[in-house]
Amino acid sequence: MVTILGLINASLLILLLSPFLLRRINKLIFHNKNKALKKIAAILSKMHMYFAYILLATAFTHGYMALGTIRLHSGYFLWLLVLIQVVVGNMFRKMKKPYMMKVHRALGISSLVLLIFHLLQVN
Repeated sequence: MVTILGLINASLLILLLSPFLLRRINKLIFHNKNKALKKIAAILSKMHMYFAYILLATAFTHGYMALGTIRLHSGYFLWLLVLIQVVVGNMFRKMKKPYMMKVHRALGISSLVLLIFHLLQVN
């Protein structure tokens, strides 16, 4: 069950990063002319916030089931980073400050790096 939750969490993190990555790919490679990428990014963007909350819940459950307690571990730091990212994302939605979106995106890339580190450390 712990492994399944881990796979779900990694998939959710990739889904959360997908709207940004798809928009970048569309802009840099297709010069914003690929309608399929735009449509997929729009659909994923609508579900983005829900995926984030699901990730917080399943990641916490995954960590607790794997360790039997809460302690400092690469997964815990990854969970905290995602939590901070959710808070910054919600602040951006309410305040509409462009720098918050940049911080939110930087935290997303950092989360991916920390996920890779976590996977290498655990395995």
